Amino acid sequence: MQAEALRMEAGRFVEAVQGSRELRGLMDAYADALATSSDLMVTCFAFHPLAARFSTTLLNAHDASSGENVVATQELLASPCSAPASPVSPPPWSARA
Repeated sequence: MQAEALRMEAGRFVEAVQGSRELRGLMDAYADALATSSDLMVTCFAFHPLAARFSTTLLNAHDASSGENVVATQELLASPCSAPASPVSPPPWSARA
């Protein structure tokens, strides 16, 4: 996949977020969504055995495919086995820190 990327020093980014209520709100919403996603993954790992998670992964891949064959990449095969995401720290610009 080809894409373009931009770089910014972390300090300048924090200043930009601190200086913009709208950007700070977007970043807080992103951090909340990431924490929620992590919570869901941990819950899934706690209640669903590996075979169930793997079956769901294969069924979703089949539904997304255009035919009878599913492209089984290493990433796809590893996804139900991956470790839960690490806890998310509050962002440096958050008032909740």
